[in-house]
Amino acid sequence: MSASASAVLLPTETAYKEVGIFISHKHEDSRAAKLIQSKFEQWGGDRLKVYLSELVPKGEEWDPKIHEWLRQSDWLLLLYTGPGVEWDWCLYETGFFAGSHETTAKRFCLHRAGVELPGPLKAWQSATEEDCAELLDQIFRQEPFPGGKPLHLRLNDETLKTVAAEIMEAVGEKAKPVVFPPYVELQMEKPHQQELRTSGTLAGDIRVVFECNAHEVFGLLDGMGGRGLTWADVAGQLERTRQKGWVNSLSDSLRRVCQNQSVSTTLPIVYSVTDDAKTRWRPILYSVQTDGETQVFRIVLSEIRPEDDPRPSDPSLDHCMTLITTARMFRYGVIEKYRPLVRQLQTRKRAGTAVTAQDLEPFDALPSAIDRIETEAMNSGVRNLDVVIDLFPDPDGEESKKLGDWSVQWAEYRKQLMGAVATKNLDEMEKALDGMRNINRDCFRLMAHRYCEMIDALK
Repeated sequence: MSASASAVLLPTETAYKEVGIFISHKHEDSRAAKLIQSKFEQWGGDRLKVYLSELVPKGEEWDPKIHEWLRQSDWLLLLYTGPGVEWDWCLYETGFFAGSHETTAKRFCLHRAGVELPGPLKAWQSATEEDCAELLDQIFRQEPFPGGKPLHLRLNDETLKTVAAEIMEAVGEKAKPVVFPPYVELQMEKPHQQELRTSGTLAGDIRVVFECNAHEVFGLLDGMGGRGLTWADVAGQLERTRQKGWVNSLSDSLRRVCQNQSVSTTLPIVYSVTDDAKTRWRPILYSVQTDGETQVFRIVLSEIRPEDDPRPSDPSLDHCMTLITTARMFRYGVIEKYRPLVRQLQTRKRAGTAVTAQDLEPFDALPSAIDRIETEAMNSGVRNLDVVIDLFPDPDGEESKKLGDWSVQWAEYRKQLMGAVATKNLDEMEKALDGMRNINRDCFRLMAHRYCEMIDALK
């Protein structure tokens, strides 16, 4: 293709680029969401993709697909049908969308006139019976992005008004008591921010404020006898329940914010430390506010409920997939990330080149990486070896014996690796990572084979 032809075609290809719209809604509002999807796809043709949570294929991982669609979407429409049900999952989706896009991303809240919006949604653009037709005009008859061709210029005003009325009739308000998701605020003074930037550690005396009974998630009494709650109270509860990896993840995210670096708004799953069911929560770093020299970090907690996932629940399949995911994370987040660095420094040593303290700095993050992976696996239900052995038909069989042996060997290599990192012993690091690599590969194969067996057994 000639240079002149390329110059002509490129703008045309860009102008007709695909447009994505994600519709966030509660399960009971599926009818309204599907009505909007049907009308939009009818008018948008091949250029418009409308995403609903119901469209996640059975057997496919839930969170990655939702996250992928939120990133691909140019618009997010939230169907807000009024107070009274818990909107934490929808607020999580809206927060993830906001954190994944530039400020030009289009966010609209569809609701009936007179419905009071919760605080996090008041800053959004909204559409009611009065201006829903204007929203449809923006989506279909105006440029979806600079230089982009409108999706459907020939739609007339009467059609827009008719469909807007149908949509708003389906988006009906339900009179129920107001329910808001729990959230936590960390109030960090300037010395706390400085300590976090330099050491990567959250100071124990940081003041923590809980709202909507969020303190119950961490097994804490509101106010703790009048002295107030601090980060030391929270961290102590999380570490007691083997969730140190979550503490490390939060510390790393807030450190990046204090250093004006980009950061993911999503945090690893955390589970309630007080109940036997181990309720799981999906935290999101929702906002950062500055008041003088104090920074206030708000973390919204979205409870993970079975009804938020329309796929049938199968704990065995879920645990097997968690183990496969964990094996992949160890493979590429620890072993294949740090093993080449060790070998590179070993080669330099053998060639007579000195290894400096700066060369060894990347290994300081290795313990936290392991903690995070182990915490996510545990918070997804895999808390001990018994859970893994239960995935196999014969608890006394060959597979179970292998898993028991690997568990013992893995613990030894992990201990060796942590000691080597602390003493900066490259030889010991290399031996430990090589040993972990072999166990990781064998375990990966075994769990993948078992997962296929369980899929084949489905009726």
